[in-house]
Amino acid sequence: NVVLNTAVSDALDKMYELLAPVKKEDLMEETHKLLKELLKRHERILFNGNGYTDEWVKEAEKRGLYNLKSLPEAVPALLSDKNVRLFEKHHIFTEVELRSRYEVYLENYRKTIRIEALTMMEMIRKDFTSALLDYETAVSKEMAKKKSLIPESPLVLEKSILLKLDKASCAICDGMDRLHKALAAAEAEEDSLKAALLYHDSVLKEMEVLRAAADQAEEMIPEKYLAYPTYSKLLFSVR
Repeated sequence: NVVLNTAVSDALDKMYELLAPVKKEDLMEETHKLLKELLKRHERILFNGNGYTDEWVKEAEKRGLYNLKSLPEAVPALLSDKNVRLFEKHHIFTEVELRSRYEVYLENYRKTIRIEALTMMEMIRKDFTSALLDYETAVSKEMAKKKSLIPESPLVLEKSILLKLDKASCAICDGMDRLHKALAAAEAEEDSLKAALLYHDSVLKEMEVLRAAADQAEEMIPEKYLAYPTYSKLLFSVR
């Protein structure tokens, strides 16, 4: 909001400077001329399609407009020369204040993702892994029991479940290792912006991969093995 309000204030200030010398009887006509000129000059930012789909993303790219999807990509704009001059012109922020906000934004971003990554790893290590192993053990015992009772049984269902669980276990183990390494690399980076980019490009990416592996396994694990409530229980158990 601060950035948008500053931009609007600057635009209104420039319009005032252009219209201030105009005589009262000519003000309406000159205002219309100025508005027409401004609309024509900034036409590329106007879009009447669906701004909530990729339609606008593609169109914005064609028009040469920025599409900054994350904080590490966007926050350096605070320190660009033209933006520093803009904030200082309207006595909103000095360059020192902008630099302090730049560092605070990056620090908060890094800390937030770090906490989320550590929490994710702790949940999987302490809660989810035990549930997964318990269910694998239960299926294995069921297979052995069934085989002893029906030696000729191919155990198709049990083998299918166990193979999928084992595949998910391997993916989770690999994902935990990769996330740990990505987190260590991000924490070791001393440059605040480079560190934030590592959190965005590496840590978040590995979190998504690990989440996908855990989701795949969770779909097969009965609720009684889980140490936490499922989404369906949270949604439909409210009275």
